[in-house]
Amino acid sequence: MRVAGLLLLTVLIGAGLIHGAGAVLDAKLAVQYPWVIDYGEGIVWQQALLLPGPRAYSPDSALPFIVFHYPPLYYLLVHAMNAAVPDMLAAGRLVTCISTAVLALAAGGLVMAATAGARPLRLMCAVASVLLVLTLPNFREIGFLMRVDMTANALGALGLLVAVTGRCSVLRIGAGLMLCMAAVFTKQTELAPGMAVFVVLLWCRPRMTLMGAVGVSALGVGIVLWLQGVTDGGFLRHIVGYNLNRFDSAELGNNLSHEISNLPLL
Repeated sequence: MRVAGLLLLTVLIGAGLIHGAGAVLDAKLAVQYPWVIDYGEGIVWQQALLLPGPRAYSPDSALPFIVFHYPPLYYLLVHAMNAAVPDMLAAGRLVTCISTAVLALAAGGLVMAATAGARPLRLMCAVASVLLVLTLPNFREIGFLMRVDMTANALGALGLLVAVTGRCSVLRIGAGLMLCMAAVFTKQTELAPGMAVFVVLLWCRPRMTLMGAVGVSALGVGIVLWLQGVTDGGFLRHIVGYNLNRFDSAELGNNLSHEISNLPLL
C-alpha cells in the first residue's frame, strides 16, 4: 500500500511538472503580449498610470472620472517593477506572475508544515501541492493578468506561512501580521488570512498576539488616516463608498426567483 501511494504521488508530481511547464510558458507569453487580455486589466493599468499623483483617489468629479477600486500597494509594486521592465502592462503582469508563484510555494510550505512523517515524503507532498495549486481554474484565469488579486492572496498566504511555522516567536507573530496587513492594503477584502493568523496565534501566545495585533492595527489606521489626508478624504470614498454594493430587496427577490426556477425537479 505504501509503495502504491508513493507511485501515485510520483505520477501526480510528474503530471504536475508537465502542467507547470505549460503555466510558465503561459506566463512568459502573457508578459510579452502587448494588448489587454481581460477587460479588468484596462482599469488597473490606467489606475497604475495615475498613482501616485493628484488624480489618485481624487474627489474631483470632472470628466474623465476614474474610480480607484483598491488600496495602493499593488500599484506601487508595479511602479517598482516598471523600473526594470519599461512597459507598464508587462510590469503589472510580471508582478502578478511572481505573486502566483509565491502563493503556490506558500501553499507547499503550509502543507509541509502540516504533514507528519519522514522529511522526503513531506517534501514530495509539498511539491505535489505546489503543482496542484497551479491547476486550479482561478489561477489559470487571472494568474497572469494585471490585476491585484494574486498579489493580495500571495501576501496573505505568506503571512499565514510565516506565522504558523514560527513556533510562536515574537518576530514571526509580528511579521505574519504585517504581511496580512500588506494584503489588505493590496485588496481591502483580503481579511481572512489576518483573522486566521490572529485566532490561531491567540491560543499559543495570547499576550504577544494581542500586543502585535494592536500595534499592526494602529499602524494600519495611521496609514489610512494619512491616505485620507493626502487625498482630501477620497481614499475611503473610493475603496469603500464607490465599491460597496447597496442592498436592493427587489434585486434579491429577482435573483431568488431565478435560482428557484432553475432548481432541478425532484
